[in-house]
Formats: sequence, C-alpha cells, structure tokens
Amino acid sequence: MDNIRFLFFTNENGSSLGELAVKHFLKHNKKEGLKVSLVSNKFKDNSFQFENKVSYLSGDIEFQSNGGHFAQTLLKVLPQIEEEYIFFFCDDYFFIAETKYDDLSEVINVLKNDNIDYFCPDDLCGTEWWLNLLKKYTPNFDTKFKDNFYLKSNNHQYLFSTQPCIWKKESLLNLLKTYDNISLHDLDNTLPIIKENNKLKSITSNLKSCFNHITFNKDDYFLIAYYELIRHGCFHIPENGYSINPEDEQVVFMKKLIDEEGLLYNPELKGKLFFYYDKMMGTTEFQNCLSNDTSPELNFYNNTEWIKKFKKD
Repeated sequence: MDNIRFLFFTNENGSSLGELAVKHFLKHNKKEGLKVSLVSNKFKDNSFQFENKVSYLSGDIEFQSNGGHFAQTLLKVLPQIEEEYIFFFCDDYFFIAETKYDDLSEVINVLKNDNIDYFCPDDLCGTEWWLNLLKKYTPNFDTKFKDNFYLKSNNHQYLFSTQPCIWKKESLLNLLKTYDNISLHDLDNTLPIIKENNKLKSITSNLKSCFNHITFNKDDYFLIAYYELIRHGCFHIPENGYSINPEDEQVVFMKKLIDEEGLLYNPELKGKLFFYYDKMMGTTEFQNCLSNDTSPELNFYNNTEWIKKFKKD
C-alpha cells in the first residue's frame, strides 16, 4: 500500500462528518502503514482527533456555495501528496469492513501497467443492463480480474463518478488545472464540456463492492464495504422521505451513529438530519422544506463564455 493514499474530502461546514468517516475507516482498516488524509477547503479549528494516523490537509480556500472550492482545494492539496494514486472518498462514506488489500494491490498494478487514469469499482448505474452498454476492457497485465473490466465511453453520464474511485494523481491534477472551478457534483455527474474534451482512460468493473445503494453483501464484496449516509443533502433514513425499511441495516447503523455521536446536538449536521431532527427535537424548522432537496452543491456551469474556452474549433 505504499503507492496509494486514502483521501476523504470534506469542507469547513461538514468537517465533523469527515472526522467520523475517518474514524470508521480506522476502526475497520488495521493494516500498518496506510496513508490516510482528510482534506478540506479549510478547517475551523485544529482540534483534530486522529493526527497520529491521519494527515489533515487544508487548501486554505474560501467555501463557495456553488461548490467551486472543490477543484481549488484539490489543486492546492494534491501536490503535497507523494503517492502516485488516490483512493477518493466523500465525507459521508463510512467503512463497515476491512479493505481487501491484496485485491487493491492487484488493481493498482493493472492501472499502472495499462496507464489507466481513473477506476471506479462500481459503475454507478449498477446493473448488468448498463454494463452491456460499455465496451469490455481486457488489460495487458495478467490478473485474475481480466474478465471484469469495462471501458467507459465519453458519453457516460458518470464518466468520473465520485463514488469511491481510484485516480492517478497527476491525471486528476491536470484535469482540475483545466476545469479549475468545478464542483464535486460537476465531476460526478460529469459536465458535458469535460466529456467532450476528455482524453483520459476511465474504466469500471462488473464486480461489486458492498454498498448500500447498489449491492449489499458484507460476506462477498470487491475491495471495500461501506455505507453512503447522505443522499440529496440529508441522511438516507425513512423520516427524510426515503422509501426504505426502518429495520434495514443501514437505517439501524445511521440512527445508532446519530445517537452515539450526539449528532442531534451538532449544529453542523442539523440540516443533514433534516426532518429527523424536527421529529427527535420537537421542532418545526424544516417543515416547509422539500424532502431530498437540501444539497447546496449543484451543477452550476452554464456560463457560455466559460464553456467557450473549451469548445473545439
């Protein structure tokens, strides 16, 4: 694991969630020598919980409600990282089992040998039907996963999905140098202008990590097992308008987390708790809000002059 860094991305308004994500990563990943970073545009204070195991990297960039601090922060931070590859996680991705290190090493060898820029373990659309629309990719490297990779075409909606993904650091850095004000969601639901000009090689697989929104199998998973806690800006629990069984493992996990970590009393997370906050605290703060409509970072680049810079002649 010398050549890859596990990077969790947060922002100054949600860094306490990032700390919890790192806490759960460390709880389940005991291997010595893992390189782990929590990255933010800024940290409001320096009361870091895990400084002996985690590097806290600040871009010293002002928060932007349109999410433009994402690219600017990484442009400041990535040059400080020595490892060739970045395993990228958002701050609401909570590990529930240990990384399969040998399989991860094998994947890194494929990426390095075949000069792959980006790999997402799960194709976000998550169905065999969707994978049938992709081109099979056979690596040059001799691997047990040789029949499991697919090449993403430039018209893929989530060409550079920000579900857990592995980037060649220099490739991500060069992309962000070109599109230096994009938000996380502009990269995830990849902007048309990025796809139009893309020269990077992006692959996915038909193997499944353990992930609560696609395939959940803690006994047989590819690379990692995790919960994504936040969907459309709020906790993915029934009280927030999601059609999900209250007894589902992920709901039990989230409510236990909220209780044990005192999240109802954390001002940073009140908006993410949403209707559940009102229910538990006896308030009506969110009664006039639309369910699942609280995310502040939406795609924002419709500026024709900005787009014109990248149009082909």
